[in-house]
Amino acid sequence: MEAAYERAVQRIERVGSGQDTMDVLTEIQAAIQEATPFDGCFMGAADPATTLSTSSALIGALPEWTCAPFWDGEFLTDDYSKFVDLHRAGGKSVTMDRATQGRRTRSHRHNTINSAIGFGPELRATFSEGDACWGLVNLLREDGRPDFDDDELRFIDKIAPIAAAKIRTSMIRRLTAPSEGLDDIGLVLFDEHGAVLSMNARAADLLARFGQRDTVDVGGARIPSEAYIVTARARARALGRFGPDPVARVVVEGMPLTLRADCTRRPDGGLDVTALIVEPTRAGDVLSMAVAARGLTPREDEVLRLLLGGSSAAEVADKLFISVHTARDHTKSIYEKMGVNSRAELTSVVFGVHHLPSLDIRHSDSVSF
Repeated sequence: MEAAYERAVQRIERVGSGQDTMDVLTEIQAAIQEATPFDGCFMGAADPATTLSTSSALIGALPEWTCAPFWDGEFLTDDYSKFVDLHRAGGKSVTMDRATQGRRTRSHRHNTINSAIGFGPELRATFSEGDACWGLVNLLREDGRPDFDDDELRFIDKIAPIAAAKIRTSMIRRLTAPSEGLDDIGLVLFDEHGAVLSMNARAADLLARFGQRDTVDVGGARIPSEAYIVTARARARALGRFGPDPVARVVVEGMPLTLRADCTRRPDGGLDVTALIVEPTRAGDVLSMAVAARGLTPREDEVLRLLLGGSSAAEVADKLFISVHTARDHTKSIYEKMGVNSRAELTSVVFGVHHLPSLDIRHSDSVSF
């Protein structure tokens, strides 16, 4: 088996950097299947800042009806091995049997989804790089088959950073590509049960571009699974449940889009209306993607934002209560990670020229660092 694991690792390492994200996921899934057989799966790219699933996902042997309860369970129900928890713990793989100490029926997900469609053993992990989560993995085996063993978990943990880097490379160019029509915003309103109340024409147009794959029925209307995921997270946040912000960046028909949602509550504390906004990706969203993609530290993120706002080394030092020498060291590190040599190049790499007016960014090579 050791040889099979090594072949799988090498196969993932050979995945081309210029491939589409779905092609990258397909190669990763095939490599895993060779070394760690499974009967059902969900494997998807994730928004690195929020861990929410994006528009690239592979789903095997999971019926359409499982989509809504799968994500409701992730955000609205107490359960084991949630993706956000796994990511916060470093992305290490874990099985349902290990998490529940051999008592799968303690898991809401197992009782309502896995066992209902004939699955028993489950393995979950995230493809994480530092603070950024680039992929989600949920592997299933038919009930009665052996659980995933320690060697298989070590294999998944070994390929996780390699897979994260491959997914990141495939996603970043598409997600940070220029978008047109920045003032055209789609708005969808949902009732307290998640059913669609109304939407404007722009929302109907943008959601129609997702096509009919991976859609969820909400009160007779079908919406893309990505939209459902974001609204489910918004409802969970309104109820005070821990988790990521209800935001996801996706690419549909070559257009980078950002989905974000918020939920209001009635005076009695019950959920009220949930609003989903669908819009072309804006400069602020591009910035967070760039930070996640390049592995900037939290302090470097702060310095980057000040640099993009036009601050000099002295101004950066003053605002962050650090020395000018330290500010210059951070700037040098940022330039190296972003692959640039000047403030103008940095701004261009992060946003692209068409984004600059919306941020009123002052960039100049004359500022001394």
